[in-house]
Amino acid sequence: MIGKKIMNTKSKKSNNRNLKYWMVVETVENFHVLKDSDFKVFGFEDRFDEMTQTIRENDRILFYLAGARSWAATAIITTETFHDDSPLYGSKSIGELRPNRVKLQPRMVLNDEEFIDASVIAPRLDYLKFWYPEDWPLAFIELKHLLPARDFRLIESEMKRIIIKDSSQRQINKNPRVS
Repeated sequence: MIGKKIMNTKSKKSNNRNLKYWMVVETVENFHVLKDSDFKVFGFEDRFDEMTQTIRENDRILFYLAGARSWAATAIITTETFHDDSPLYGSKSIGELRPNRVKLQPRMVLNDEEFIDASVIAPRLDYLKFWYPEDWPLAFIELKHLLPARDFRLIESEMKRIIIKDSSQRQINKNPRVS
């Protein structure tokens, strides 16, 4: 019986090692629409089709707001990628439909006044180690990025610190399947 528990724990840990940590770049306006919908669905453009097919259930996603140069939320991806041509974010423009979609469960969501100023943390990210420090925003031009787990956890821990500081007004959404 004890051997089984150890084996189950090991397999659970190895599954967590296979998680991918994504960062998506979004506008403040689209982020607010996403937040108002409780992060039900997020979409990617067709040009990211090959990369989007590598997204798996339980992967993690971080939201970077380009106009604000800030991080605003994290979520857990709860489905495999699926195709949907219905308008997203109220857009009817073909290029903005983002038909490759995933469902999400919000994990840490900051209020607008709490967004994390990326210029404070960006220089410490492994993802940016090959960029000149003053050019870090250029690394975040594309919509989708695969981050090192360490970078994701650094930013999420800062979000957690902010949320705990204000814990009387909100709760961290915990998912026991993901550490």
